[in-house]
Amino acid sequence: MVDEKKATKPAEALLDEVYGPERKKELVDAMTQLSRPDVQVFIRKANDEYWTKDELRRHPLPLDTTPGALWTVCKLLRSGWNRQVRLKRTGFTLTYVINDKILKWLHEFDLQLGATHFSSPISRTDEESYLISSLMEEAIASSQLEGAVTTREKAKQMLREGRKPVDYSQKMVANNYATMQMIKEIASLPLSLELLLKIQSHITRGTLKVPSDEESLRTTDDVRVVDSATGEIVHTPPAVVDLSDFIQDLCDFSNDDSEFIHPLIKASLIHFLTGYIHPFVDGNGRSARSLFYWYLVSRKWGLVEYLSISRIIRHSPGRYARAYTHTEEDHNDATYFILYQLHVVERAVKEFHEYIARKSSERQQALSLLRIPGVSERQARIIQELVKNPGKPVSFKEVQRRLGIQYQTSRLDLLHLEKLGLIVRKADQLRAVLFFATPKLISENGPKSSIKGP
Repeated sequence: MVDEKKATKPAEALLDEVYGPERKKELVDAMTQLSRPDVQVFIRKANDEYWTKDELRRHPLPLDTTPGALWTVCKLLRSGWNRQVRLKRTGFTLTYVINDKILKWLHEFDLQLGATHFSSPISRTDEESYLISSLMEEAIASSQLEGAVTTREKAKQMLREGRKPVDYSQKMVANNYATMQMIKEIASLPLSLELLLKIQSHITRGTLKVPSDEESLRTTDDVRVVDSATGEIVHTPPAVVDLSDFIQDLCDFSNDDSEFIHPLIKASLIHFLTGYIHPFVDGNGRSARSLFYWYLVSRKWGLVEYLSISRIIRHSPGRYARAYTHTEEDHNDATYFILYQLHVVERAVKEFHEYIARKSSERQQALSLLRIPGVSERQARIIQELVKNPGKPVSFKEVQRRLGIQYQTSRLDLLHLEKLGLIVRKADQLRAVLFFATPKLISENGPKSSIKGP
């Protein structure tokens, strides 16, 4: 509703009241200067790149302007593009902007991933293999982001061989992997408190100092998000007394599709809100990233299962944390977080397409191995893997998990290759059956197999 008293005031007096005399002068001066081409270029770049206030100050300013005035104009123009998400129970509000840069990103993702399948003619086995590998990568990287101390190679070997985790870090990875596998099973379910608790329980099982914190909400207000490098508190979650309402708001927002929001944007907002609410003592970051996947899979948004966002985030954890803080510091403007998420997805999509190109090339190489009498295309894939990594054996379970096939199928494949004399078995100290490429196979096929594996 328009305040008639304010509406009848002169513009100068109204600006005085809203901004104060000093800010008003800066704003009037900046708006006057907007007719200058150099100022227009600066403002457009600031809003296209979505600079923060501090980032704006670090750039060379147009002559006779101040950072305060330019920032005020940037914010005024952004407010004209703002879209708003207002949670009904708590009244908590997020805003976000869809500028040309974001629109272009969304368009490209829709073309590359939205309703398509693999763009290159690779085998179903390769497709399943990449999905399994991607789920493993996500599980490992997401755990490492939260403090798991393990190498990617060791963690992936544990998952591929189906071994039980032996320490805290391996348990984190195994839990994350089980959760990622569960996402498809729960994708048809609406988000609820029960589902949220189930996800957190899967993620934290057997890893918490206080076992009762598993599958339960936090009950105190002493939980803080702290910068591990500086020890500074960067986020204080909502009070416990409001937690129930915030969670219900999160569920309502996630389940309500009456107003269209692009799936990637909405998944990013759900990711942010879960981290902001911080409903648990532990497992909040991993739960938030799991919900990002849950929403996109639930809305059948393309090939998201084949992308590992945590693998990308792990290379820039500082930017990930700043995406949260920039949003909070700028009056809950979630555009900063959305832009970071889209950057992550872009990198993950690039890795995905590089894999497709590599696998297409590898498939051509594998076809040459089919000249060996009695070897199928799938068995040629096994041989190729052994030749690429001389000295590294495979087991029944590893082939099963790597190729996404039944255990009995992997067993029959390896025994058949052994019968042909292409591989040889050895038992390790634990009496596990391992298979190695024979020296003759490596010498005859090694030069043809120089491409790196997934």
